[in-house]
Amino acid sequence: MNKDRVTGLDKQLAVIASLPYHLSRLPLREGLSLALDALLKVTKSEAAELFLRESVTGDLFLAAHRGPFRNAFFQLTRFRPGEGYPGIIAVKKEPIFTTQLQTDPRYLRTRVKDLGFRSYLCVPIESGDEMLGSLNLASRELRRDYPEYKRLLSWAAPSIAMAVRLRLYEVEKLFETSLARITVETERNLDSML
Repeated sequence: MNKDRVTGLDKQLAVIASLPYHLSRLPLREGLSLALDALLKVTKSEAAELFLRESVTGDLFLAAHRGPFRNAFFQLTRFRPGEGYPGIIAVKKEPIFTTQLQTDPRYLRTRVKDLGFRSYLCVPIESGDEMLGSLNLASRELRRDYPEYKRLLSWAAPSIAMAVRLRLYEVEKLFETSLARITVETERNLDSML
């Protein structure tokens, strides 16, 4: 194994090791942005995205984006299951990689294609059997190294899944606590009226 490859792997492992720390201590949006920035840096990609799945509709929505050309990547921010790369990932739960993004009809954001993006990698984010979303990288360069980064994104996905699940749990508990308090107050008010 050559020295550059070992150094690259060391950098990738350092990014993966830092994700749980940052994702657990920062507000979710800030932690996700930091995670995407770290992945951009270590992969030398131009754009990174995170799509999350809505539990009610199953649609995937763009939850975080880092990199230039925000307007192009925000052309479409919601995909139904089976629609576009995020929707395909949600159904198949398998990574997608291409170096021919501009001619791939499955990729629906034409503005991204018009900017000359060629390489795209999507990896599912799962928690147990539950599909939570996808983690994506994009580049205008022909990136034949993206299959190697599939492993890196697959390693990053569980930390992101854990952070998302933790925040959802916190919101659910807050909702339950608020609902219980409202119920108790309503019962008191009803008792005082009787």
